[in-house]
Amino acid sequence: MKKLLLLILLLFSFITSYSQWQQLKGPQGGSIKMIAVNDDLIFACGESGRLFCSTDNGDNWSLTYSRNMLSKITNLDFSGNKIFASANDGVYVSTDTAKEWKITSMAIYMKNIVSVAVESENIFAAVSGEGIYKSTNEGKDWTMSDSGLSERDINCFAIEGSQIFAGTNNGIYSSTDLGVSWSYSDSVLLYKTINKIIINGDYIYASSFGWGIFMSSDKGQSWSSINGDLNDKYIQAFTVKENNIYAGTSNGLFLSSNNGQNWTEINKGLNSKNITGLAVKDEIIFAGTSMTGIYKSADNGQNWNSKGLSECNVYEIEIDNGKLYACGYKWGMSVSTDDGITWASLNSGLPGDPSMRTFKINGSNIYAGMYGTGGVYVSTDLGKNWANGNSGLPKSWIWDFLVLENKVFVATGLGMFFSTANGMNWTTTDTVFNNIQVNTLIKNGNNLYASTEQGLFKSVNDAENWTMLDSNMKDSLTIYSLAFSENKIYAGTQDKGIFVSTDDGLTWIDINSNLNILSGISDILIYGKNIFIVFGGYADQGWMCPGIFLSTNFGESWKPINLGLSSTCADYLIIRGEEIYASTNIGVFKAKLSDFDLNDVEEKSIANIDGLKYYPNPADDFLTINFQGNEAVPYYIKLFDSFGNVIYENGIKIGAVSGVTPDAVTINTSGIASGMYLLQVGSLGIRKVVVIH
Repeated sequence: MKKLLLLILLLFSFITSYSQWQQLKGPQGGSIKMIAVNDDLIFACGESGRLFCSTDNGDNWSLTYSRNMLSKITNLDFSGNKIFASANDGVYVSTDTAKEWKITSMAIYMKNIVSVAVESENIFAAVSGEGIYKSTNEGKDWTMSDSGLSERDINCFAIEGSQIFAGTNNGIYSSTDLGVSWSYSDSVLLYKTINKIIINGDYIYASSFGWGIFMSSDKGQSWSSINGDLNDKYIQAFTVKENNIYAGTSNGLFLSSNNGQNWTEINKGLNSKNITGLAVKDEIIFAGTSMTGIYKSADNGQNWNSKGLSECNVYEIEIDNGKLYACGYKWGMSVSTDDGITWASLNSGLPGDPSMRTFKINGSNIYAGMYGTGGVYVSTDLGKNWANGNSGLPKSWIWDFLVLENKVFVATGLGMFFSTANGMNWTTTDTVFNNIQVNTLIKNGNNLYASTEQGLFKSVNDAENWTMLDSNMKDSLTIYSLAFSENKIYAGTQDKGIFVSTDDGLTWIDINSNLNILSGISDILIYGKNIFIVFGGYADQGWMCPGIFLSTNFGESWKPINLGLSSTCADYLIIRGEEIYASTNIGVFKAKLSDFDLNDVEEKSIANIDGLKYYPNPADDFLTINFQGNEAVPYYIKLFDSFGNVIYENGIKIGAVSGVTPDAVTINTSGIASGMYLLQVGSLGIRKVVVIH
C-alpha cells in the first residue's frame, strides 16, 4: 500500500512538474558581491541584490526571498535566530532563515543602508551620506550615533563586546561604548578607503581599496601595513581563517600564512580572477567572482571547484542546431548542448567582465551587441573567438541585428547601420533614422520593419529607403517589440501597452483589455492563436516586474503566467518543440506549453516523441529506450539526477558512429534510488522519467 501511495505521489509530481516555470541550472555564474555564513547556512548576494542560501556547504543554492522585501540587499549580520539585512531602502529582519522579511522600522525606511551590524539588542546601520544610526531595541526605534564621527560615508562595521569599529573612506573610527561616542583610530589610515574589518582573536584586520591590508594588535589603537610582497593593493574581498589571510583582488586571490609578510597566488580552478566575495565555514572557503559565480575550496585555497549558483542577468536567448545560447550582464555568452544542464563560456576575445545585450546567429557567424556603449563584436566560429567590429559605428547602445544575404543591419540608439564586411565595418542607412533609437529589426515576407522611439518604419526595397507607417505614432509610441501573425502586426510599446494593426501598420488598435500595467513590453511571441508578452524589468527598478502574460483570444483578455518564476523580471522568450524558455535577471526558465491551456495546441504522447519510445515509466529494475523507426539514432545516453549529476552514461557510441544500429538500449535502474530523473538521448532531447522500487 505504501509503495502504491508513493507511486501515485510520484506520478502526480511527474504530471504536474511542468505546470509552472522551472529554472535551468545555468548559465552558472553571475557577479557575487557578498558571502556570509551563519551556523549551517551560507548566504550569497549577487549583483541584482537577491539573496541565495545553501544548506549543504555550498553544493546547491536556492533563492530565498519574500515579496515583503522589494530592495537590494547590501549586507547581513546575525543575532541568535534572527537575520538582519541592510538594503537600499532600510533594514530588514527575518526569523525563519530568510524566507520572509519585514522592515524593522519606518524611521529609516527608504534610506540607502550600506551595512548593518548587531550586538545583542543593539543594531548599527550605515546610511549612505548620513553616517551611523543606532537602535537599542532590535530596530524598532533609531537615533543618530555620530558624536565624534566626522565622516558620513560608512562602508563596514565590526563588533566585539562593547567595542565597535566603522570603516570609512577616510580610515577607521572606533567606539568603546557601543556608539555613544566615536574617536579616530590611527592617522596611518588617513585618506584610506576601508571596505572590510575582521576581528580574529587578539588581532584586528582591515582591508582597503588601493592601500592593501592593515593589522592592529592593540584593539585598534594603532595599525600597520601587512602587505609584504602583495602586488595588488586594491582589495575587493577579504577574510581570515586561523593564521591564514585571504585577499581577493581584480587580478586574483592571494594567501598569507605569516601575517602578511609573504603572499602566494591561489587561483587554481578559478575561471575568473576578479574576486568580489570571501567567507569561511569550518574547513571550507568560499570565493565569489564578478562573472563566474561561487567557488569553494576544502584545502585552504589550493584548489577551487565551481558551485552552480545561477545569478546571471540573462538578456537574450536563442536556439541554433539544438544548442541553447544565452547572453547577459557581466558574463558575456554561454552555450548549452544539454538543454541547460551544463554550460560553456564563449568569451574569448571579449573585454573583461563582458556585458552582452543582444546577439544574432547566422550560420557560423554570431553578431553581438554589447551593453552600454561597448559596440559590436563578431565571431565567425560560433562564439569560440571574438573580434571588435565597431568601425563606422557611433558610441551607442546596440539593440538588434538583421541579416539579409551579404548584408548585416544593426539597430542602435543613434540610428541604423549596415555592413557588407561581415560586421567589421559599418555605413549609415537611410538618414530618416539619424539620431533616432532603433529597437527592433524584422523581415516579414518581402518587407523589412524597424520599430523605433518614433513609431514603426517599413522598407520595400531591402532597406534602401524607409517610410513611417503611421505618423500619429511618432509623438506617442516608442515601440520596443514587434511580432507578425498572418495579416496582423503586434507592437509592444514603452508605456502604452500592446497594439495591433490589420492594415500593415497604417492604423492601430490597443488590445490592453484587462492589463493594469502598460509599461515596457520587451518581447512578443506568437504561437498559433496565442500571444505571449513580456513586461521587461530589472532589479534596479525595485523588482517591480509584472512578468509574462498570455492571451488565447487575440488580446481580448490577458492572464499572468508567472507561477514558478522566482524572478518576474523577464526579458525574452523563445519556443523549442513543446517548451517555452524565458530569460530573466537571475537566469533562464522553461515551461511546458501544454500546461498553459493554449488555444488549439495539443500535447504529444510522452511515451512516443520523435519516434523515440522509453518504457516502463515509472521504471523499477530496468528502463528501455527504443529507437526502432527513428532515423536520427543518438550517439549517447545519459541519466541525470535532480541536481544535474550524471548517474548513468552509455559508454559505447551507438548508431552511425560505431556502425551498429540497435533497436533498443536497456538501463539497469535497480541500483538507482526512487525519484525523478532526466533522460538525455543524444540530440533527440531530454525526457523526465520516474524510478520507483
